[in-house]
Amino acid sequence: MNEKILGQGRKFLSSRIAEGSTIYWQVQRIQYGDNRPFLDADVTIRDCSRQIILEFGVHDEKDRKQRLKKMDNLIGELQKMRKCLEEGEL
Repeated sequence: MNEKILGQGRKFLSSRIAEGSTIYWQVQRIQYGDNRPFLDADVTIRDCSRQIILEFGVHDEKDRKQRLKKMDNLIGELQKMRKCLEEGEL
C-alpha cells in the first residue's frame, strides 16, 4: 500500500477553547498494489462530546465532481445559517 498525504488541517472553531469545537480534514492519495489510486478525503467536526465525519472519497472524475458538489452544498447551507444567525432578532 502506498499513501501520500496531500493536505490536512485542524482548527479550533471558537476562541473559547473550553468549548472543544474543532474541525479536522485530510486528503490523501492511496494505492493498493497495482490497483488504480484513489483520494481518501474526510472532514471531522467536533463539538463537546458530539462529532460528525463526512466522507469525500474520489475514485474517478465522476466521483470528484460529485464530491465537489457535496462540498459546495455544505458550504452554501452553512453560509445561509450564518446569515440567519447574524440577522436574527434577539
